Amino acid sequence: MIHRALIALCLISSFTLFASAPPLYQGGVYQASSAPSLRSGQAAPKIEQELRDEEQAEGETCAICLQELYVKDKPTQTLLCKSRNPQALNHTFHTTCIGKWFERDKRCVICRTPIPEYEIQAHNPDAPIDVQRRVQLRLGDMHFVGGNGIPKNYAAALPFLRQASIRDANNPDAPVDVQRWAQLRLGEIYYFGGNGISQNFATALPFLTQANNPDAPTNVQRAAQLHLGDIHYLGGNGISQNYATALPFLMQANNPDALIDVQRWAQLCLGDIHFLGGNGIPQNFATALPFLTKANNPDDAPVDVQRLAQLRLGQIHSLGGDGIARDSVQAKQFLNLANQEDAPVWVQEEAQLQLKKNRSSRACTIQ
Repeated sequence: MIHRALIALCLISSFTLFASAPPLYQGGVYQASSAPSLRSGQAAPKIEQELRDEEQAEGETCAICLQELYVKDKPTQTLLCKSRNPQALNHTFHTTCIGKWFERDKRCVICRTPIPEYEIQAHNPDAPIDVQRRVQLRLGDMHFVGGNGIPKNYAAALPFLRQASIRDANNPDAPVDVQRWAQLRLGEIYYFGGNGISQNFATALPFLTQANNPDAPTNVQRAAQLHLGDIHYLGGNGISQNYATALPFLMQANNPDALIDVQRWAQLCLGDIHFLGGNGIPQNFATALPFLTKANNPDDAPVDVQRLAQLRLGQIHSLGGDGIARDSVQAKQFLNLANQEDAPVWVQEEAQLQLKKNRSSRACTIQ
């Protein structure tokens, strides 16, 4: 099954908010299967540090107005003090209160941690609500992606994305496209795991389901569909592995209006499902072959996608079946490609093992 660490940064370098697809996969462990798995083992994710655990311990009161903090119709904002000062906590205030405070002081009210100007703008009560929400989304995305001096930090991204993703009495004017992008990012944070956030498919699922709403931008829908397909394809965290449920999501992600990288990864997943078979989907090399062939496109597929597809193509031609004749020449070509140094180590090992089996089989036939 697909090695999910391989795509984590594949698309980040070309990512532009509202214009291109987000980065896709991280994390992963071997899944039990009768066939080789297109995932590699990794350590279990860290225990999640919930956002509230990093907020002020003084209670549920706004330190500026001294009124109850979490009240209907009073939006709140969290300052990410802990990401700048390891000795501090994150501190939450009413949005209007902290906005007025910043007019006189650019530091946190409680711990006096300096707050950069770009973050202050997210708490400006004089800015239109839709502007605030877009700034919050961009701040969340900045911490999600990392770069340009900002470390990737999912825990720091969460409060911004949560604020941008809600549309209710506390946040009535968040634009729909902002909500859907924020929901996608929230789903991806729990889908990937990392930075103190546990990988949890069950937590990711509702966010990704919301991001897959027909009113979402196309790129958001396609990325969410790929993630949803992969969740059901892999299973875990209380989600049953189910290829039949995964297939329609992956077929949608393979739509020509999706970005090429999304299509190629969806094609690889689809090819692998038909290669492995199970969960009501029959193993069928003939069905897998065209998906894997597309995923192996040298012109536009990520290198990792090509190597994984080449491994599967080499195995199909080594084993034969479902109308596909054994072809030792083609098998060797694909397996040698999968065995290159730029392939994941486990893919190289699988390719080497299959090449060894093919040589042994050929030697027995000659004898």
